[in-house]
Amino acid sequence: MITIQVPFDITDEWFEQYIESAHAGIVYWAHGSRSHRLADEDDMTFFEFVDDTTSIRHGISRVGIAVAVERIIDGSAKGLNANNRSMVLRSLHDPGDLDADVGDWVTQAAAFGEVVYG
Repeated sequence: MITIQVPFDITDEWFEQYIESAHAGIVYWAHGSRSHRLADEDDMTFFEFVDDTTSIRHGISRVGIAVAVERIIDGSAKGLNANNRSMVLRSLHDPGDLDADVGDWVTQAAAFGEVVYG
């Protein structure tokens, strides 16, 4: 396997689109999703939800989301194929491409380290 380092930045525009898309993308396996900013710093923005299977409430920081995106792109977050990973990468270049599927995959990778559902 060849590993390629892909530098990227999670922009405010991308993050706002992620929050909107994640709320829609996780409804088939989670409920009670909400997002809020605890402080002015980027890493203090959280996305929270409750996993329907385990009833565990998860909280994900912006830093956790960035790590999940990196793991998806480099292939270390299991459960996605190359096409799925390219959709995540494409969304970094154009946040308009960040749909409910991408929001769902990033949320799962951040919460579980892999894509578990669907």
